[in-house]
Amino acid sequence: AYQLREWNLARQWLAKWESLSSGEMPLQRGRIQIEMASGAYGEALRLLDGLIAQEPQNDWAKQNRQEVVRRIAALGLNLV
Repeated sequence: AYQLREWNLARQWLAKWESLSSGEMPLQRGRIQIEMASGAYGEALRLLDGLIAQEPQNDWAKQNRQEVVRRIAALGLNLV
């Protein structure tokens, strides 16, 4: 679904997988990647901030947060 850019279907599959797991890191990353790829930057930022709060040394989350902020700025939007 992700490769086909079917974001709603990808979200549904990931939600099902999440319901069967216990908050595994690959699932959190997958959710963030879907939100970023689909342009849902606010949701991606919220998820990244939560991940960074849990794991302040998570370089993957920090790098992706910077990318989301860059994409938001490219749209001419400001973070308040």
